[in-house]
Amino acid sequence: MDELRRAAKAALAELAQTVKAPAEPAEIQRVSFEVGLDADTEIVSIRLKKGAIQAVCSCGQSVCVHLQQALRFAAGDEPRPSPSPRSLTAGPGQRSAVPEPREQEASEPTTFDGAALAEALEELTLAIVRTGIASRSGVSVKDTIERLVRLGPRPAPLGFCRFIGRLETALDARDLDECAKLLGAAGQWADDLRSPKRDELADARRCTWLGAETQQLQRVSNRTLIEVAREVVNGIERGQIERRYLIDRDTGETLREERVRGSDGASIGPCPRMIEVSFGELDPHGTPRRARLLQYTVGIELDRPTWSTIESWAERDFGKVIERYRSDVAQFAGLHEPFAIVAPAAISRDAAPALVDEHGRMIGLSAPDDGGVLRRIEELTEQAPAAFVAGRLLDSRGSLVLRPLALGILDGEQLRHERL
Repeated sequence: MDELRRAAKAALAELAQTVKAPAEPAEIQRVSFEVGLDADTEIVSIRLKKGAIQAVCSCGQSVCVHLQQALRFAAGDEPRPSPSPRSLTAGPGQRSAVPEPREQEASEPTTFDGAALAEALEELTLAIVRTGIASRSGVSVKDTIERLVRLGPRPAPLGFCRFIGRLETALDARDLDECAKLLGAAGQWADDLRSPKRDELADARRCTWLGAETQQLQRVSNRTLIEVAREVVNGIERGQIERRYLIDRDTGETLREERVRGSDGASIGPCPRMIEVSFGELDPHGTPRRARLLQYTVGIELDRPTWSTIESWAERDFGKVIERYRSDVAQFAGLHEPFAIVAPAAISRDAAPALVDEHGRMIGLSAPDDGGVLRRIEELTEQAPAAFVAGRLLDSRGSLVLRPLALGILDGEQLRHERL
């Protein structure tokens, strides 16, 4: 610590010769540390929020000596021998001074009664089959949904919230196919909850419902991600969940950030943007997998080569998109909400607008909540061809459709991003 402080003072003195100090001191809200103890090195990220510290360590523990040493440095405390991790834990009747490392709904939901939850899932299916999907306002269906929410984990994980939101939306729309898929997912999870063993597929389903367990999270560093789209979707409350879709520049994998709308559970910056990730965590399962960006920098000037890279990852063969979708739905039923970037050869402007690939295969466009989106696409593509269309995939009446969220337009020599 002393060596770092001495080096910082020397660099500060040198900087003072060329940089004028601001009239008012800057407010530092986020700091990241690389903490080395013997041969063990971990990254600690500390954030100031409403006068309190939020912190996370790459070791995965909520309290640890790495966090302790980072806090000592931030507090200007003198280094001293570190107590064992046990001594950092709050005793009976006390509250820990160290906050949880991440939003609880993201990776560590509270315990719940699996048998009771499995029974509630089956009762929900029975209630909907018995009363039909004419309306979710029927007493039986409404009561079983409310009971399911009461028996669910607290705080409610976003995957669980999304299931409730999709089911209520499907019931309101009288969408039989969507209801069938969602109830299929509920039946799968009820079976998983009752099973004494969990195979890889059951693990993946659990991750989709409840979020990844801490020990499952994959640590990542030195990634460049491009955010191409955002959307707000329903959860237990309408418009509860915000999603951000990120493309790994080097692999083409789509990732997602997800948070309760209005909370601080996601990175900072506008869409589109480039994010240089120094440290983050990924869920092991999901399409797309959920990302948590803990240490990063943001750039908002995206040049033509960057968008050309995104275009290069766009799928041109819609047959492959359809095949992957059907395969994943068979495994995950109604929990599957994939995101796709496709490069259409043409856009059909018939009564039902659709993207067309070079083999004549079609993926319909659907924006039921806002017909203005489809009109905007028509206006833009009348002026210039679409290099790519990005959005969430879903099926409607047995056909695959894409809910467009962003568009890449070839405007002369430039490739322009349009958020829809």
